[in-house]
Amino acid sequence: MSGLFTNATTSPSLTDTSPKSVEDASTPPSSSMQYSVYQVWLIVTISSCYTIFGMNIVWPNILVSHLAVDNTTLFHTQLNLSPSQLDWIGSISSIGSAVMVIPAGWMVGKLGRRRGIIICSFLHTLGWLLMALAFNYYMIILGK
Repeated sequence: MSGLFTNATTSPSLTDTSPKSVEDASTPPSSSMQYSVYQVWLIVTISSCYTIFGMNIVWPNILVSHLAVDNTTLFHTQLNLSPSQLDWIGSISSIGSAVMVIPAGWMVGKLGRRRGIIICSFLHTLGWLLMALAFNYYMIILGK
């Protein structure tokens, strides 16, 4: 059991700097200060993704409570939502996530991680814009 992880031919070396794939071939900046800024930028970028994901999960609860009290939109149109429509607003993101896993995996495999994240971020931003500017129930569902 102890020899399971000690095989030098299968375990990567810590000093091995050869690129493993095309995306690993990009090297970080050379100077220490540039490298530190690069690391901070990466950490902020990844942390903002988690923040956006958390907001996406919590947002329906806040929206439903506001729509129950004052359900006017930015265009001052009245939304008359039934309880089942409010439930759909809360659950459609989970359903959409389950449905979109396969196309997203294909897209990342075909276009690469970087382009996949850019496309998904763009679509996510469009969805938030659609929800913010929604004047009916279907725009909220489509944006979600």
